[in-house]
Amino acid sequence: MRKKKKVAGLKLGEQLKQEGINRAANSHTSLLADARRIAVLLANTVHPRPISADDVAFWYATQTGRDMGRDLGPAAGSLFSGSSWTFTGDRKMSNRPRNHARELKLWVRSNNA
Repeated sequence: MRKKKKVAGLKLGEQLKQEGINRAANSHTSLLADARRIAVLLANTVHPRPISADDVAFWYATQTGRDMGRDLGPAAGSLFSGSSWTFTGDRKMSNRPRNHARELKLWVRSNNA
């Protein structure tokens, strides 16, 4: 009985998380589009290797003069969403002080992108 409740709670938690990410992304569509364009540029030309949100944040600041984390907030969680990106299975620690060495996923462009 406990295991079923735990699984149901986990599923609900995942659903609520995704709803929150979607709400945040919908409220920052223009800024998120800018960050996604930078991610594609990095993946295709500047960094022909797996990239993280830190890589995009660095170039976002270089291009816009603004802080991606502050501009996007929770919407940054949907930066690599969709079928254009594939998680490599690798992670790295964030080097941005505000991220408190949080673990970041590494992404590559999908073959269908």
